Amino acid sequence: MKAACRNSLVFCLCMVVLWTIWTYSADDGWDRIKARDVLRVGYSVEAPYAYLDAQGHVVGQSPAIIERVVRELGISRIEWVLVPFTELIPSLLERRYDMIGISIFVTELRQTQVVFAEPCVSVRSGLLVRKDTVAPAPQNVDRLLVEGHGRIAVLNGSEEHRFLTDSPLANRLTIVPDVYAGRTAILQREAIALALSMPTVNWQARSHAELTALPLPSGVTQAQHEVSGAFAFHPDDQVLKEHWNRAQAKVLAQDDFLGVLQSFGFSEAEQADSDVAGESAR
Repeated sequence: MKAACRNSLVFCLCMVVLWTIWTYSADDGWDRIKARDVLRVGYSVEAPYAYLDAQGHVVGQSPAIIERVVRELGISRIEWVLVPFTELIPSLLERRYDMIGISIFVTELRQTQVVFAEPCVSVRSGLLVRKDTVAPAPQNVDRLLVEGHGRIAVLNGSEEHRFLTDSPLANRLTIVPDVYAGRTAILQREAIALALSMPTVNWQARSHAELTALPLPSGVTQAQHEVSGAFAFHPDDQVLKEHWNRAQAKVLAQDDFLGVLQSFGFSEAEQADSDVAGESAR
């Protein structure tokens, strides 16, 4: 009889543990975030997507969306967590934060690692180059890339890094940790171009008179196409993602919000439809 009672007790304890684990998973992150009233957001610096202003505040296209969505969700505070670009997904999977708060490109590989919110941008890749490198005609960039021998900087882990690695330019790539290092390589003539999304290279060109931004020539790689960028969540946080998508759709539909995005250099064409998931690819 004692053995039977002991076995029943062990069984009950196991069920309690399993129920606790299931409950923790089933709340899908949403209940935990609402309980602590804080959303932890991981980001890396890449203007105009996300960067620090003169007062040290996190600003940019992505924070502008996130701040409005968080208000829509009724969450009081955002906790920003700065990590290198290559650590965005690993740190999310380690639960260092609740979401990736910079609109990264949606790729097939990343879709096996994280769950994406609906896209909030749709952009193409571009090149940041010195003006005197492509003078007198900007179309010289085709010849410069295809026939030249200069190095081409790419951000480690970016979509440009991926598809240029599979192109004829693979042996000319210089991998850099961030945009600053890529821009410096161009200014110091250690590279002839930095390949990144058009909003990024446009932003850099506006900030540096000796630089210009150009579309990535279509002949460079067959993989070039318009790609969607979105925020990302832990694969177990489906409910959180669904709450986010509903709130984000409301934010992107607000009358004044296009003007907010345009203040960071994004055109109307680069704002993805809030309810349409774009085709893959940063």
